[in-house]
Amino acid sequence: GEERDMVVTVPEGGGIWALDRGTGQFLWQTPFPYDDPHHPIVKIDVKTGKTHVNPDMISTGPGSQQIVCFFNTRSYWPTAYHPGTNSLYIAYADNCRDVLYGEEGVATWMVVRRPGSDPDKWSGIAKVNLSTGEILRFDEGRTPGTAAVLATGGGLIFHGDINRRFRAFDADT
Repeated sequence: GEERDMVVTVPEGGGIWALDRGTGQFLWQTPFPYDDPHHPIVKIDVKTGKTHVNPDMISTGPGSQQIVCFFNTRSYWPTAYHPGTNSLYIAYADNCRDVLYGEEGVATWMVVRRPGSDPDKWSGIAKVNLSTGEILRFDEGRTPGTAAVLATGGGLIFHGDINRRFRAFDADT
C-alpha cells in the first residue's frame, strides 16, 4: 500500500529482485520464470534480502552432474515497463544448464529445458505486477523471442520472435 521508487532487476539466471531506489533496501523477490527446485538459491530472508545457496546445486567433485535452472532465461532482450498497469513485460525462455563437473573446477554444460516443463510453453512473455509480484504469462510457445518488448501509451505490448512473427497484445490482459 506504499508508493516507492524502485530498482527492479531481472538477471539472466532467473528471479526478479526489487530494491528501494534511494536506500537499496530489499523490498521483494520472486522466482522467475518459474519456481523450481533446480535453482541455485533455495531461500531468501524477506526482511534482509540475504540469499541462501541451494546445497543440492553445489558440485560434489569431478564427475558430478546437475541440472541448474535458469540459464539465459531473459537473454539480452530489453524488458518494458507500462505505468498504466504498473507492470514489467519480460520475454523469457525456460532454459536450464546440464552441468558436468570435471577436474580442477572445469565444467562442461549444455542448454536444456527445465525438467518436467511443457515444450509447447518453452518461451513467452511475462507480465509482472510490480505492486504484488504476480506473474501473468502469455504468448507462450516453442519459438523464443528475439527482440525487445515494447509498451505503448495506447495500452499495447509489441513483441517479435525468431519465427518471424510480430504481435500486439493488450497491456491489461
